[in-house]
Amino acid sequence: MKIEWRIKLSATGYTAVIRQDGPWWIGWIEEIPGVNCQGETREELIANLREALSEAIELNREDAKSAAGESFEEIAILLDRNPDPNARNLTAVQRAYR
Repeated sequence: MKIEWRIKLSATGYTAVIRQDGPWWIGWIEEIPGVNCQGETREELIANLREALSEAIELNREDAKSAAGESFEEIAILLDRNPDPNARNLTAVQRAYR
C-alpha cells in the first residue's frame, strides 16, 4: 500500500509530495521542476528536499541575474490565495533596484 503526503517545507510555501517506496522515501517539490530526492527515512528525505530546493533557488537566482545584465530591478511576486482555487491574484512587490 502506498501512502502519499503533502507537506509544507517552509514559510515561503513550497509543497513537497512524498511517499515511501519499499525501503526508500521519495519526494518532489511541486512548484519547482526537477527538485526531487530520496532518503532512507522520512526525516532524511525532508532534509534532502530542503537542501535541493535551496540550491535550485540559488542557481535560478544567479542565472536570472546573469541573464538580466548589469541594470535590473528585482520584485517579489506574491500569490494571494483566494478561496476559489480557480481565481488567483498576483501581487507584485518592489524589492530592490540595481
